[in-house]
Amino acid sequence: MASKENLKNQGDTQKVWLMDVALPVPLKQTFTYRVPSYMEVEKMDRGRRVLVPFGHRVAFGVSWSGAYLLDDPKTAKKYRQLITYEEQPVILAPEIAKLVQWMDSYYHAPVGELLKLALPPGVLTRKEPVYKLTEHGRQKMQHIGYHPLACLQEKPLSKKAWSALAGENIKTSFLRQCEAENLIQPVFPGAVKTSTPRVKVVVLTEKGQAVTPSELAKTPRRAEIVAFLQRQERNGSLSQLKKQFPTLNHHLKKMIQAGLCRCEMQEAHLHEEIKNGNRGSRPSLKTQQQAVLNSLVEAVQQAEYQSFLLFGVTGSGKTEVYLRTVEACLEQGRQALLLVPEIALTPLMKERITQRFGDHLAILHSAIPKAERAANWARVLAGKVDVVLGARSGIFAPLPRLGLVIVDEEHDLSYKQSEGLRYHARDLAMVRAKLSGAVAVLGSATPSLESWHNAKSGKTILLQMRERATDAALPAVEIVDMRDEFKAQRKRPLISRLLQRRMKAALEQGEQVMLLLNRRGFYNFLLCRKCGWVMECHQCEVSLTYHKTDGFLHCHYCDFKSALPESCTACGALSTLMQFFGEGTQQVQAVLEQLFPAAVIDRLDRDRVKKKGDLEKVLERFRQGSTQILVGTQMIAKGHDFHNVTLVGIVNADQGLRVPDFRSAEHTFQLVTQVSGRSGRGDKPGSVVIQTYMPEHYSMTYAQSHDYPGFVTRELQFRHGLFYPPYSFLVNIVMQHQREDLIRQGAAWVVDFLKHHAKEHGLTILGPTRAPIGKIKRKFRYQILVKGQSRSRLNAVVKSTVDRALKEKLFPEGAIFLDVDPYHFS
Repeated sequence: MASKENLKNQGDTQKVWLMDVALPVPLKQTFTYRVPSYMEVEKMDRGRRVLVPFGHRVAFGVSWSGAYLLDDPKTAKKYRQLITYEEQPVILAPEIAKLVQWMDSYYHAPVGELLKLALPPGVLTRKEPVYKLTEHGRQKMQHIGYHPLACLQEKPLSKKAWSALAGENIKTSFLRQCEAENLIQPVFPGAVKTSTPRVKVVVLTEKGQAVTPSELAKTPRRAEIVAFLQRQERNGSLSQLKKQFPTLNHHLKKMIQAGLCRCEMQEAHLHEEIKNGNRGSRPSLKTQQQAVLNSLVEAVQQAEYQSFLLFGVTGSGKTEVYLRTVEACLEQGRQALLLVPEIALTPLMKERITQRFGDHLAILHSAIPKAERAANWARVLAGKVDVVLGARSGIFAPLPRLGLVIVDEEHDLSYKQSEGLRYHARDLAMVRAKLSGAVAVLGSATPSLESWHNAKSGKTILLQMRERATDAALPAVEIVDMRDEFKAQRKRPLISRLLQRRMKAALEQGEQVMLLLNRRGFYNFLLCRKCGWVMECHQCEVSLTYHKTDGFLHCHYCDFKSALPESCTACGALSTLMQFFGEGTQQVQAVLEQLFPAAVIDRLDRDRVKKKGDLEKVLERFRQGSTQILVGTQMIAKGHDFHNVTLVGIVNADQGLRVPDFRSAEHTFQLVTQVSGRSGRGDKPGSVVIQTYMPEHYSMTYAQSHDYPGFVTRELQFRHGLFYPPYSFLVNIVMQHQREDLIRQGAAWVVDFLKHHAKEHGLTILGPTRAPIGKIKRKFRYQILVKGQSRSRLNAVVKSTVDRALKEKLFPEGAIFLDVDPYHFS
């Protein structure tokens, strides 16, 4: 057995040193390796990149410990030897290593999977090394004749180049022997690329800076380009300018010839290529904003862990409060982390933050190209930035002096990972702040019930902003009972008469309209009217959605698509007896084009914005007023600020109430309230029309009156009666495999095992049941929901149960996993 002792007696050759290594593999363990005698063990520490033999290959991993002594050197041969240890840079920062350890314990997750989350792409990807002689190898070469090693005397070589020069195949076994004897050392490409991607930039000359619009009156488009560059502090990326000015290439050559500008390559520190922050112009704060800011600044100055929930209605100016709190944090010499649900969907916030902090900011999210994301991460690791703006994965930003963590729209489900390792970034933000002695701020107009309950019970401090930052009032909300609409029109209309009238009036006034339907596609399913058969995906137990844009039926879970059938698969009836049902955003757009043929209508959903840049184009056209009506899924509810939008319509508000989820009322209220908040944010009053078949449901009535506290009080009564969060804790045991019989047998064993511990630990077991979507990507899915009043007891019992099931080989690897604090039950 090995014992971790202080490094001493290093010079004693009888001593054998070991090191624990975490590898990016889906296993819940680290691996122990022997440290070569020539390595300097006193310099070894956790968080460095190492190369080790693993099975029949070699792999990069992360040192999970420093070097420690093996008690019995006679057992040294059972440990494989470390190949390389990179002292610099530290790729897993100490603060991130602590967070990963916490996640390992709480989520019962494989350490290797956590490494993949915590590190940017490519850091642990093995690339072909070059080999160089060590000092010991050079000395050895002086006493022998010709040897393949002689090829390395001039410069390091790759295996392929070495074999060509030596005239013989250099075998892997030979390489390993030479490495073990400290004759050669493999050199791999750096773990962290410190070079920053470069972009082509258009820069104004002194003449271009001084030119006035009147001097360019004869070429108005060039005058616009120059004015834009002057506002952008003299420069802008070529790609950015082309988006803004499609005819740029035609004018650029003339502008360069006139001495107004030049093109050059510059480092792209930020995705938006904004070079310097501007903290000058800023809006004045309302009384409530100032009071909240004072509380947060005071907390930041105390430099210790505190947590806050900021409840502010839509349009209350939370972003400005965030930014000024970040400034106060930077003045204390500390760093700030700001998380948003989806950066691409909040371009205005992204623009404000980048303009405010410039080069002090790094942006981290999966939509950024890998090379640029890795470069930004490297800048954070090197301590070159003070502020990080990120989506869910931004929680792993290696900020060593973290003083502030802000989670905007903390209620948003995007913070909860729905596949793979199902962590919640909001919860990790609280843990991260606590580990760093930082201030945590959760902000929302519709906080999650868990966060609200924590604030009301004193676990966090509640701050409130109940009025909008402008003088605008919250929009007036009207509810349309679609049952009455059905009776009056003798059909199931997509757009009610009231909504049509409100839209017509808004468009006549030159105002804009947003319509929400949280379902993409044209029709939801295809039904045979003779036998009742519904066409489903052959890999998933879900109906196929018809997309009019390409004429195919699509599965939204595995991306399978199919042409329309010529006949019913079940009974053979001709396609004339088959009918489409349901509606999606494409159908709403088609209906509106008939109702308002003069209006420009666009759509915002995942199908519409598949290509890079599509999203920005849709939003920018709507912002500029080129589009009058924007139809979309929940993507249109994400913090957008369009001042000319005076009407929001919700086509099917009770859609989310029909899903088997105890949070359905909460999610419905949040979505309706958030999208309603897009209306009336400018000088003109706003209105909202909610279409529903359940107008009496409390999620609708409280949303109509903008009464979040009232809704929460009612919803908490429901949760308390059924012992659901925040009055209990949940773990969902999910089992999936191609063989349904195997999953059913394993699930039965898991439930029996849990029942033996349920009474002792106060657990309630629901299931096993087939998941609402019983098969996805050819895998059958079952789940067992376990409730408990003690989080630690619940997690401990469930984890030991799953470990025992795997030990008994009841499930293949990856067929069973835990969803701690689940939010998705489909």
